[in-house]
Amino acid sequence: MDQKIKKILSSTEWQQLAERREEVLGLSMTSMAYKNFVRATKLPNLITSEIWIDNILYNKKTDRDKVREYFANFPVGSIHKFIERMLNHLKNLSDNSLAIAQLDLSKVSQKKLSTLLRKQINIALHTHNFLAIIPSIDGSIATRLSNFFPTSSSVEQKNIWLGDLVYPNKENFYLSEEKDFYKLIKLYKQKNKNFENYLNRHLDKYAWIGARQYHFENAWSRENVLERIKFFIKSKKDADKELVHLQKMLVERKKTAKALTAKLGLQGNKKFIELLNLAQYFAYLRTYRTDIIYRSHFQARKLYYEVGKRAGVGERDVLYYDCSELLELAETGKKIGAKELSLRYEATSVVYLGGTYGIFSGGKQRDFIKKMIGTKKAQESESLVGQAAYSGVVRGIVRLVLSAKDLSKVERGDVLVAIMTFPDYVPAMERAAAFVTDEGGILCHAAIISREMKKPCVIGTKIATQILKDGDVVEVDATKGVVKKIK
Repeated sequence: MDQKIKKILSSTEWQQLAERREEVLGLSMTSMAYKNFVRATKLPNLITSEIWIDNILYNKKTDRDKVREYFANFPVGSIHKFIERMLNHLKNLSDNSLAIAQLDLSKVSQKKLSTLLRKQINIALHTHNFLAIIPSIDGSIATRLSNFFPTSSSVEQKNIWLGDLVYPNKENFYLSEEKDFYKLIKLYKQKNKNFENYLNRHLDKYAWIGARQYHFENAWSRENVLERIKFFIKSKKDADKELVHLQKMLVERKKTAKALTAKLGLQGNKKFIELLNLAQYFAYLRTYRTDIIYRSHFQARKLYYEVGKRAGVGERDVLYYDCSELLELAETGKKIGAKELSLRYEATSVVYLGGTYGIFSGGKQRDFIKKMIGTKKAQESESLVGQAAYSGVVRGIVRLVLSAKDLSKVERGDVLVAIMTFPDYVPAMERAAAFVTDEGGILCHAAIISREMKKPCVIGTKIATQILKDGDVVEVDATKGVVKKIK
């Protein structure tokens, strides 16, 4: 390992930011993207270094402090311009990926294949810059909204008000899928002769939801959807009632927010209303941006596979190449050695340090980096404290969901414990009685879904997935934001 990298690793205070069980290809695009950060976002160079190790993202503490400080008073007009730039980049990635999906790549020349890949990677290396920065803007908006609340209010009360005021003001993919799913159930129960056609259309539109984080093999299949339909019917729920509930939900949220705004005496405050509208739009965009990025790479997966196929590299192995190595594979046929690939399967650490990108493979390298940055294991505890996203008290059995592969473990009445939740978790969240997450703020996916499903939820515990294990019996007191093990 380069001495310069060692020095930066050991002399820097690192802060855990998130956990993503992404494949090397995706991680490399996110880390390498920072070289284009200023050009893509039109912001100062706010993030100078990051490390992905054991699927955990670490940023320099000074970078995170700088980001928070920068956005603390970021003008609302500037946020709208930032959103416009983000949407343009997302559209470029989406359009390019869809165009790739419509090609018969087996008939494309090697030169054309390389050109297609270079363009796809270049667009991704601009678009991925809108991943890490969003939570800081999100937090800034929530803090500024809270400043309008009575100063005598407790933090807990302010969070409850934020939860009632802020909701996605547009329909995200997971909500569209849920509506279409209920319609599919009705067709199944009616034994509609065209059911298989409708099922295939549903998969064409939504199968990618199961393949987030570049786990393309987890795309929803016919069997997955049928299993979900059968579980719904077994639960004796009514698809028509669920559809009506979803259709009424946004109307009810609007009424609740309007009534609370009036109760707080803020209905005539133009600055508050402008900020509230922005917060509601941001609640939508927070999930939308990751949905577009993951859907786009899913649509472009056959390009990545075709590059590997022509060079004799399997579909699974291709995802352990970083984006520059994949491009080199397309252009020169140069492969990663079998030993290096084996080490990457064991453990892969991706670093971006002051403009220098590196990938370190194997358990020894991982352990060395962890030692250099001073990572510590969470200490055992009988209780956890987080932030209440939706109140209520529930007792249940813990089911750890660390990736989409774990979703099938969740049974009716379980407590779903995750680093954070994503749209593909919704079927399991329907079965669970409560949710507990390591990460997230009052505008995160788990918080929004818990309020829609009216299920107790504690977010931002930091270490729930490290302390709790499958089979633990816990009490989730989402009124107080406390999760306790029950002996």
